[in-house]
Amino acid sequence: MITAVDTNILLDIFSDAPVYADKSARALRKQSAHGSLAAGGVVWAEAATFFAKREAAARLSHCGTRSYSVRLSSHPR
Repeated sequence: MITAVDTNILLDIFSDAPVYADKSARALRKQSAHGSLAAGGVVWAEAATFFAKREAAARLSHCGTRSYSVRLSSHPR
């Protein structure tokens, strides 16, 4: 199973948010035990605004997330 990780979860952990950091970290650990964690392009872009780009990449890979892209195609008319 692949679990998509939202930016808010990552920022909770990265910023050590007082209320949510531990809960978010536990949720990621729990889901990672059941398969892969993935962060999409939008998550990458949002996380990169919070950190320097290199630091964001290192933190995302440290969490066990993979970056992926989604190709959207037009619905045939």
